[in-house]
Amino acid sequence: NRPGLALGDIAAALVSGEGLATHCRTASYFSAFLGSLGCVSWQWPWREAWRRKPALLLAAPYSLAALVSTWRLILLFFARHQAAYATHPDPPNLFVEAYVRVSDEAPGWWWSSQLLTWVTVACPMAYLEAQRRRLPPRLALAYVTTAFLGAVSLALPPLLAHLLLLEPQGVKGGTNARRDAAVEVTWAVCLASAALSIVALPATVDGPRWAYITALLLLHVVLALPFGLACSLKQSDERALEPRRARAAFLSLAAFCLGAHALSS
Repeated sequence: NRPGLALGDIAAALVSGEGLATHCRTASYFSAFLGSLGCVSWQWPWREAWRRKPALLLAAPYSLAALVSTWRLILLFFARHQAAYATHPDPPNLFVEAYVRVSDEAPGWWWSSQLLTWVTVACPMAYLEAQRRRLPPRLALAYVTTAFLGAVSLALPPLLAHLLLLEPQGVKGGTNARRDAAVEVTWAVCLASAALSIVALPATVDGPRWAYITALLLLHVVLALPFGLACSLKQSDERALEPRRARAAFLSLAAFCLGAHALSS
């Protein structure tokens, strides 16, 4: 029998935990997620897609199905976690415990690390295409926030479809060489941190909990940092990589992530 999911169980799980700080973190999480999801839904070019490329509208039902199927499983875990630790004097953190279970099981980690390494390559690709096609930086950040807080399968299809509806503007030279170099260094550091965190998660799952949580936080934050940095840059200061350099960078990154996936699996 398939397990049921009652609204009361979900509500009890979401408000479980002691202390104002716990409730504030939960409220902040869902406020950021729902806010970013609402932003991308409102600003997605529905009319343009219907007029020019109706097939791209398929991203909407796909994302809706991904949202329902993914969050049904997440909420089921929330409810079971709350029921299992309802009387526990010091229950483990719900979000951390979910990743611990995935990291500690070989089949689950194989699939999860595959997704994480794919996202590590997809994020800089989306960043460069957003620049090349002049997608507003704040909207690109909203897509990434939706992906990291909601589900990658929820946010990436409409993001890629949105990019396909925008005409490429070509490579645009930056007006500030020092700032351009800082952006590239930021991406290099963030990508290296993400890849190392993927390797560190299964390696630290049985070690000090602070090390595991640090790797988990890094993995969910570092790839969004360049998108946040782009929001502080003027449109004229943005710079896209030369196509030849971009291809070389993506191939190198894909090979590195493939190695990280094999090593961590």
